[in-house]
Amino acid sequence: MAVHTFSKFYYDFIIDTDTQYLPFNEGAGELIADITRGSYAPTVGLFAVASAMNNAGTQSYSITLDRLTRLVTISADANFDLLVVTGSPASTAFSRLGFTGFDRTGTNIYTGDLPIAKVYEPQFKLQDYMPSSVNTSSIDPTVRKTADGRVEVVRFGTEKFIEMQIKFATNRPMDGVVIKNNPTGVEDLIDFMEHLITKEAVEFMPDVGDPNTYQIIRIEKTKGDKNGMAYELEEQYKKNLPDVYDSGLLTFRLVES
Repeated sequence: MAVHTFSKFYYDFIIDTDTQYLPFNEGAGELIADITRGSYAPTVGLFAVASAMNNAGTQSYSITLDRLTRLVTISADANFDLLVVTGSPASTAFSRLGFTGFDRTGTNIYTGDLPIAKVYEPQFKLQDYMPSSVNTSSIDPTVRKTADGRVEVVRFGTEKFIEMQIKFATNRPMDGVVIKNNPTGVEDLIDFMEHLITKEAVEFMPDVGDPNTYQIIRIEKTKGDKNGMAYELEEQYKKNLPDVYDSGLLTFRLVES
């Protein structure tokens, strides 16, 4: 089956040694949130940032993502300051969170000025699509038949999968309706595939017009590798479509958290 809407993915929210600290002030001096390093799906990464702020401060902090604009909002019960430029760590997480240019002071809620993470939008509606609702398998199942003919099954839970193909990735001018125009369409797909084979989670929105409906997924298998550690894009020259690429069938595992 095919998805009947255009889709998109959010990916590549990284906290590393250059971005793991977030200095802020609740009124009694600088506090430093120490964020657990990792490559996150964006919403999971924001949860890690909020957890670090809650551990460092006395207030209850929440961090939300506007899923249309990809702008981050940090809020608490009472006023606090975000020390974007005057914090003591030389490198902070503010650039990852979209806060630039100046300290944020004087209130209890702040919204960043730049979108976070990366977005990938396939130029064509996803093909050979199988949603997680109809694609489930058991984990390490063992089937045993007893002497009296009964069948016993031992399994360690279930896993849900999503399958799809990304087709018609191209830099060439298209009609802009059936196939979206993107002068960097091939490079964008390559960047997305390069991220997928790191086995880090991404956020998948089946309908680009409904970014609040999403699933967190991780690549399980690609055309190039059964373990999802390599990929192979196929140029469609046999179909008289040079410079047009297909990802092959991609299998993703649904990540619960």
